Amino acid sequence: QMTCMLESKNYKKNVAKREITKFYRDIDSNAEYNCAVLLSLETGVCNKPDFCFEFRSGKPILFLHKVFYNPQNIRIAINIFKLVLKNMDCFDIAKEETQLKLRDKIKDIISTHKKTVSHINDYNKLMNESMEQQWKQLSDMFELLNLTE
Repeated sequence: QMTCMLESKNYKKNVAKREITKFYRDIDSNAEYNCAVLLSLETGVCNKPDFCFEFRSGKPILFLHKVFYNPQNIRIAINIFKLVLKNMDCFDIAKEETQLKLRDKIKDIISTHKKTVSHINDYNKLMNESMEQQWKQLSDMFELLNLTE
């Protein structure tokens, strides 16, 4: 028997990453569901293509975009789940979930690296400006003391 969790969002912008995190937490903590859909009525879902298929806690999940304009996509998702649930023994779910987690970790590492490089560049600019200001102050002092050439 299929018991599907449907979570819908109606935002003006793409569904944010924090909502995906909550969705994952709901899947992880509700054993009564054996599949789940996060659907956005009028926008997309952050960093997820339409019909993005994943496994989470051993359960198939889908992310659907702009369902208000394509309501038939809910029926298609349900049919996909029926097919997947009937053939669960064909999937290496642990491997799929591990690969997904690795992909997310790599995205986090890249994001952190970009922020670090940006901070270093900002710091470098600030230090150069500070050194230029200090040199100007020294030059002004040398000029007052008639120590310039």
